[in-house]
Amino acid sequence: MHVDTSFLVDLLRESRRRRPGPATAFLNRIQGEELRVDVHVACELLAGAELYVRPSVERERVQRLCAELQISYPDERFPPTYAGLLASQERKRQRIATMDLLIATAAVVDGAALVTRNPKDCLADHRPRGRCVLKGLGAAINRRRAFRQRRSGQRRRGAAADKS
Repeated sequence: MHVDTSFLVDLLRESRRRRPGPATAFLNRIQGEELRVDVHVACELLAGAELYVRPSVERERVQRLCAELQISYPDERFPPTYAGLLASQERKRQRIATMDLLIATAAVVDGAALVTRNPKDCLADHRPRGRCVLKGLGAAINRRRAFRQRRSGQRRRGAAADKS
């Protein structure tokens, strides 16, 4: 199973806050499953660390996290798979960011699921082999988002009632 940058960023945030959230819950559900990251995910994480307030501290956190994961490097299957996926997306006029397509390609090449928070990062035609695992993680995030929206809606209605 491959994990995307968005998932690992969520995991790092939960760790930093010392409050488990959807990413931690998902990891607990899939215990024992081998997690892999594409080298491009590691690059994105390290680039983010460099932009952090304390780059050396965040770089260390990212390096510790990456040490726990299997890093996948492109092989001879990668370029033609990437080209085919890009052409398929272009023909349908479906845009996907280059880095996201590189990450998705690695999952497709390995025939692995891609765990991501961002459904737009998934390639609709390639979910059987490189499917996105959104159900557990996405549902938890969507429940939390719906709860916040209901709560803020109640506050707005309460504030409107106070004004009348």
